[in-house]
Amino acid sequence: YWGAFQLKDLFKRLLPLTIGGGGAIILMICLFIAFPSSLDRWNERLFTPTNDRNIETDPSLLTRQAEAKAIFDILDEEPVYYINGKGVGASFYWDDDYFPELYSVYEEDLLEEISSDVWYAGHNIWTYSMFSGGFIGLSAFIALFVSVITLSLASAVANAKNAGPDFWLLFLPSISTFCILSQSMTSNPFDERLLGMIYGATFSFAQAGFLRASWSTHQNKKVGAIAPTSPIL
Repeated sequence: YWGAFQLKDLFKRLLPLTIGGGGAIILMICLFIAFPSSLDRWNERLFTPTNDRNIETDPSLLTRQAEAKAIFDILDEEPVYYINGKGVGASFYWDDDYFPELYSVYEEDLLEEISSDVWYAGHNIWTYSMFSGGFIGLSAFIALFVSVITLSLASAVANAKNAGPDFWLLFLPSISTFCILSQSMTSNPFDERLLGMIYGATFSFAQAGFLRASWSTHQNKKVGAIAPTSPIL
């Protein structure tokens, strides 16, 4: 639609993905044939994690629920913090209503510790952004993700008519954003400082794309023809 590639190139571009995906499936089948018990272990881990426990819900999900319940209970005590939050590093806890079931999975000493003082960045981007920054912090995260996707695609559009060999890099910020969003409900990747640095560096590809598009436009006006591929991308 943008004119960056032709439809006839689609098969060639999807071929590596097809080969890689097919190879992965073959390796998994060989693994399960060689080690039949591994299939049962993964089935239990993914689909029936409470099969041998006296609980009805995935214990990992229970920990997220206990954390979220306590976070909103803390905010309800002083509703003004729904605006600007309690601040990064503020303490929260896990609601002990979930402990009877969690006792069958986790050690009692661990649960007693986290029932009083937890100050890391939580297991959910959205609940912790609300807790630490209120609606202001939550809006900032939403604006971050939306702007990364929007600017990533906008830079790709700007370069589509003169796509270089590394044109795919302009989609990388969007792809990385969707990867983060896919795990945002069960983890907080930004708990690690390195992830924030990598994500910011990835976002810079969009800026490089705008720079290249500007360079190409300037060259076109200067020479009156399609500019050669810029070394930037």
